[in-house]
Amino acid sequence: MSEGEEKLLRERARGYAAARGIEITGRLGWGIHGSVWKITGKERSLAWVLKLHRHTTPWRRERDCYRRLQETGTESIAGVHLPQLIWDDEEWLAIEMSLVKRPFLLDFGAAWLDERPEFPPGVWEQSDADAAEKFGEDWPRASSILHALAAETGIIMGDVHPGNLALR
Repeated sequence: MSEGEEKLLRERARGYAAARGIEITGRLGWGIHGSVWKITGKERSLAWVLKLHRHTTPWRRERDCYRRLQETGTESIAGVHLPQLIWDDEEWLAIEMSLVKRPFLLDFGAAWLDERPEFPPGVWEQSDADAAEKFGEDWPRASSILHALAAETGIIMGDVHPGNLALR
């Protein structure tokens, strides 16, 4: 993320917080889709998380995945915690969700519901091979969790790595 994009997201986060009457208490991370902050407010006694997206398409994907988790009542998969949707706002491209502890699975900006998209031959296989390399000896467990997520909720992860499927 460029310095200008980072500054713009920081300003949007401040504006969003003011509009919602919440307080940003720290930055948790950033990625290709946006930035994530820890927040607090009068409406909840515990801290929770705000993710602001840069673009509408990944925001919608992520929002739809969190709504699916909410609809199915899914809070965990195979002992791995899943954030729960608290609030979403399309105008701000914002998602507020619960804070989770390890082991966790999060970041659904590159996920799909119910069907894998069509890619040229070999793309999914290469993606699995890349993930297996990143996870090392944890890949069988990670793969099992991803298959369970798809079977139980219809959520198909398109970008998985130890940062968003944190097992240890």
